[in-house]
Amino acid sequence: MHGMPSHPLHRWYGGFTEQELLGDRLDLTQPVINITEPVGSVNDSNPKIAPFKIMAGVQEVGAEHKHLLFTHLFSRDKEDKTEFWKHRDWQKAVTDGMMATTKPWPHWGRLPGPCGVKTVPM
Repeated sequence: MHGMPSHPLHRWYGGFTEQELLGDRLDLTQPVINITEPVGSVNDSNPKIAPFKIMAGVQEVGAEHKHLLFTHLFSRDKEDKTEFWKHRDWQKAVTDGMMATTKPWPHWGRLPGPCGVKTVPM
């Protein structure tokens, strides 16, 4: 992503990461949402400083319920009518992506409220 450092970021790392999952409520007032982040500190029992390469993109979020949304991006077959890169229809792509998840979603069959995008480094 433009403006992101090309060198690795060094962080304390204890072997675990925090992750935002489908269904987690997000703070949409933040300009950037970390969907996965290393966890560690100098006070850990076996602290290490490790390099991390930051990859960033944009992720669809449901503004009404403040959740991450999954988007159907790539075609399943030639007849696919919902994949985003072919048809450029966010509503169809997000609705289909959410229906394909294994987690129950309270809004099956419709886009879960207004949709927006957020920068998400990983």
